[in-house]
Amino acid sequence: MADEALERIKAAARKPAGKNKAGHSELYEWYRSRYDELAPSLLPPNTPNWAEIAAGFAVLLAQGESVRGGDGKAPSPATCRKTFVKVGEDKRRVAVDPPLKRKPRGKSARAASVHAAVPEAVVPSRSVPAVPSAATDHSVDGDEDEIVPRYAGGPKKWTQSPGGSKDG
Repeated sequence: MADEALERIKAAARKPAGKNKAGHSELYEWYRSRYDELAPSLLPPNTPNWAEIAAGFAVLLAQGESVRGGDGKAPSPATCRKTFVKVGEDKRRVAVDPPLKRKPRGKSARAASVHAAVPEAVVPSRSVPAVPSAATDHSVDGDEDEIVPRYAGGPKKWTQSPGGSKDG
């Protein structure tokens, strides 16, 4: 019984204070749920008094409202301002680029999505020859003096085609 209570206390100590599962503070969530109503008063050209806003949150916290910052304490004026700005940025980003829905995971899910996205006429057959790499020795138009890069065993060591002088 005592061990169970001790484990519960240890688990609570590892949990970040004042944050939900997504890692956002209670203050962030409070701002997010009221952003559209607060934005006209808190955004430029207005100059909000963040110290008074922080004092207001302290009063709400004393009344039992869940508005703690990420550290689990009443938010400071700087925390109030930064959190409000962060909520605005997040809301604008989601409006422009909504989050994608998760797709099924695993090899079969990936294979199915690739084959569904590529028409069969576009999928090459296995008889397509491999593309020659830069490490192979090919000359252009049969010109033996043409310089063709060929890896010679170390960084920045290149040679010419056979019959040419060493460069590097």
